[in-house]
Amino acid sequence: RMMMGKGFYDRAIYFLEHLILKSGWDDDKYFAWVQMSACYLKLGKEDMAISCCNEALAINTKFPDAYFALGDIYASKNDYDKAVDWYMPGIVRPAPETGMVIDPSLYSYRGKANAALALLGKGDVPMACKLFSEAQMAAPNDKLIKKYTPLFVQANDDDNFIKSLHNMRRYIEVRDSSKLPFL
Repeated sequence: RMMMGKGFYDRAIYFLEHLILKSGWDDDKYFAWVQMSACYLKLGKEDMAISCCNEALAINTKFPDAYFALGDIYASKNDYDKAVDWYMPGIVRPAPETGMVIDPSLYSYRGKANAALALLGKGDVPMACKLFSEAQMAAPNDKLIKKYTPLFVQANDDDNFIKSLHNMRRYIEVRDSSKLPFL
């Protein structure tokens, strides 16, 4: 796991594989599969990363980490439909109750922020802004939140403008359709 932090992903995979073979604790194996998935994603091996997540889900479907990892994989491929399909079940799952060291930010706001970005990529601006707002309330000073706040403000403004424009078009169409070309 320390090899991951140093960016030595091939070495980390080697040791995580041995950990999975030797550990008798399901939580340890689950998180090893999720971390191995992250290593494969960093190495550009998305299919292997997906396989690792599937192994983690075979151990435990209650923890959100494998769902978030699958969301990350599909988001990296710009497949926002599938990314959302994986992020959404992740954000409704509670933080794991485990003896493992976990990052609470993933469960409190980062998962929602990532889901919001995928929803935005998919074009679901209202839901994206709702989730991002929840993430923003949980961690207003986080670097990721600060970075993407202007994007979500602009997306919300643009979405409201387009909706207003459509409403105006329908109104003019009913009242005096000859003015539509001017709109």
